[in-house]
Order: sequence, then structure tokens, then C-alpha cells
Amino acid sequence: MGSDFARNITLPNITFGTIHMYLSSWHKKDAWGQTYLADRSAVSHNAGKPIALEEYGSAQGTPSYFTQWNATAEGDDFDGIMPWQMVDTIIDRSYDFLFTSGAGTETKNMCTFQNGR
Repeated sequence: MGSDFARNITLPNITFGTIHMYLSSWHKKDAWGQTYLADRSAVSHNAGKPIALEEYGSAQGTPSYFTQWNATAEGDDFDGIMPWQMVDTIIDRSYDFLFTSGAGTETKNMCTFQNGR
């Protein structure tokens, strides 16, 4: 947001692209996020560069769209997926999730996919 991703990714000293995605902070809807992921993947790969969904999350509990974002990133051939924050509950002002929860299952599934690449 605020820079020219399509121009920057073509610079010879840039070896790969990364994006962050915080739709609630950006006041965007999930449909916008799906388009954003697909666009950035296409732009990066057309420039011959790998791309990673480097940072995304929410401090309001893990929404179901994390699964959708991961699936979109996997389908759009992102070269890396690294969530920043997948929260089930807020305990003592810190963010946490259990590996036996929905966030934990999604994390395990994402790791399995990435390990298979």
C-alpha cells in the first residue's frame, strides 16, 4: 500500500516480492483481499520473481478467511506463506492459540503444504 509493487518488483536488485495483509486495519473486505493476493502473485511471477505472503493476521480471533487466504496463496503459487498472528483467544493481553484449535489445524495444514513444496 502506497508504493508501486509492479515497478519495484522489476528492479534488478529486488530478488523476491513480499506482501503483508491486514484487511481489518486497512478497512477492506475479503473480496478485495482475494483480488490483492491474485494480483500480487501474477505481477511477481510475470517479473520472474518468487513471492511470499509474509505477514498477515488479526488480533480479534482467527477468522475463517485465514483458511481462504492460505488456499488462495497456495492456488496462486505463492512461494512462501508466513502468518504473523493467528489468534484463538487473548490471555492476559497476549495473543495465543492452541495447536488443537482451528488456528492450530490451519497452521499445521499450511506447514504441510509448504513442506511439500
